[in-house]
Amino acid sequence: MAMIVIITGTPGVGKTTTAAALAKRVPDSVVCNVNQIITERKLYSSRDRYGTKVVKMRGLQLEIERMIRKNAGKNIIFDGHILCELRIRGATVIVLREHIRTIKKRLLKRGYPVGKIRENLVCEATDYCGAKSQANYRKVYELMSGPTVVDKILQLLHRKVPPKMQQIDLLEELVPVIKKEKGFALSIRS
Repeated sequence: MAMIVIITGTPGVGKTTTAAALAKRVPDSVVCNVNQIITERKLYSSRDRYGTKVVKMRGLQLEIERMIRKNAGKNIIFDGHILCELRIRGATVIVLREHIRTIKKRLLKRGYPVGKIRENLVCEATDYCGAKSQANYRKVYELMSGPTVVDKILQLLHRKVPPKMQQIDLLEELVPVIKKEKGFALSIRS
């Protein structure tokens, strides 16, 4: 039976790398990068103050459903942080987590604006993607990124392990990172 696997998490946790590595080990699989889909299909209405696309969620939902129908019988691996906001029937969700300093380093290397990096670090520390995934999906697993993450995902997929969120607490990691940045705490607005 074909699987739908969603790999989600904060930008910089390793979703795309993990999805590609997983696809190499899952026969008859297709990888769909949601950011590419959004760009190619112009599924955004504008950009926010950091230049991030404001996604047309209903359009994205319909496009993903179309891709699932088109690839019926294949194992489909979707990767994208925004997937935690959707509801894709029958999907197994992997929420990747990563250490705050690692994410910061990766996003700086990618040229993210400082404000957007701050936003993403807070999302990771508070497990935004995990909480949203729990609210929107039935089968959710939360794992730390790393060299063995694909092995762990394969074990979860093949053993029919009941969904379980690891207790990954990264909130304490945020404090030393923000203390180094002048004005960081003042820039977080409710």
